[in-house]
Amino acid sequence: MGTTDVLKRFAASSLLVLSLAGCATGGAEPERDQALYDQVNSLTQPGRERAMREMQPGSWDTVHVFEEYTSKEEVQAKVHSEVDIEDYYAGPGQLLFFMHNGEIFRAVELNASRIPGGTYSSNLVLRGSSTPGGVRLEAVDS
Repeated sequence: MGTTDVLKRFAASSLLVLSLAGCATGGAEPERDQALYDQVNSLTQPGRERAMREMQPGSWDTVHVFEEYTSKEEVQAKVHSEVDIEDYYAGPGQLLFFMHNGEIFRAVELNASRIPGGTYSSNLVLRGSSTPGGVRLEAVDS
């Protein structure tokens, strides 16, 4: 095998290693979900309500909702896993981590802060309610 062949193989294997390293994010990375945002946003009128389970189907049992300016450390402590966000989530919007048996089922970033931050079960219902200066969703978890 000549020097040129060795260099070609080295270059090819180096590219492969770099490609694989680029795929390793260091944890769950929240994805933007415009459809979920639209469904949640449609509830921001008094009297409207809908179960989160209808908007986000799947085998999740808990959802953690984090608002802007939550630290990465706080998020990771709550979801018991590495997450791929900045040291402080600056938004705009919210992070939702849907969990199944303590593992991340899905991580989502919504464009606006509509859901009160907290931890809720899969029985969560979002209800539009009036507040001074606008409308915010009420989280009803039974």
